[in-house]
Amino acid sequence: MKLYTTIASIVVIIYASSVAAQEAAPLSAEAKARKAIDDARIFEQQARTLTLFDRQGKRLNPVGTRGLFANPTFSRDGTKIAYAKRNLEKENADLWIIDVATAREVQITSGKTREQVSQAVLSPERSQVVYLAVRDGKIGVYRHAANGEGGEELLFESPGIAFPADWSSDGRTIALGQSDLSGSVVSSLQRDGSGQWKPTEVFRSPKQIQPERLSPDGRLLAYVSNESGKNEVYVRPFAAGTAGGGPWQVSEQGAIGVTWWS
Repeated sequence: MKLYTTIASIVVIIYASSVAAQEAAPLSAEAKARKAIDDARIFEQQARTLTLFDRQGKRLNPVGTRGLFANPTFSRDGTKIAYAKRNLEKENADLWIIDVATAREVQITSGKTREQVSQAVLSPERSQVVYLAVRDGKIGVYRHAANGEGGEELLFESPGIAFPADWSSDGRTIALGQSDLSGSVVSSLQRDGSGQWKPTEVFRSPKQIQPERLSPDGRLLAYVSNESGKNEVYVRPFAAGTAGGGPWQVSEQGAIGVTWWS
């Protein structure tokens, strides 16, 4: 299930980040040879090709070359895909963006050994991308130019898990999911009067919540929750102070993800 896979992946990220700042001991020639063999086997077993399907589920065409991909996300117009790509040699994951029409890939981040990137979303006009990353043992939401130029900017540093789920079509709001031992919180991340990005709580739950996509007009949020005892899709208003304005259950057969069709 996507919900639990995401949480488990982030747990691994947190664990890995606790040792990321420690310089790895040099490997012997024999150890390097064993690692190269292990890496080749992992790649052969786990590498995949990004493949497009239409709304009827018909397979269209692959995009780009094989790789160790995670969390692929379309831009709103469907022309670009952002995803995390694992680097077995560095034992990390960096953010990449691929153009669907040309298959041209752009590497966005270059993290240190064992640093991780996940859960990326592109801005409506595709000029920027925000993403969850572990940097120097800390979890944060970062922004970077989608052409790969320049450096990354920290938007929000969280004491627990925090990840961007979607970027509203007007460019003003990022749907943010947060979770800790007390449960889950969905927030609206917007700029305040000083231009800083600040989260405002929309609703919280003691259950697990995976925010997915905002409606095209930004008024509603679709998300996955296990509050019924299994993962289901729900929809509710997305604005501070609307905690009592929903939710409406959409599915009854279990779910792993959701998107809107405009």
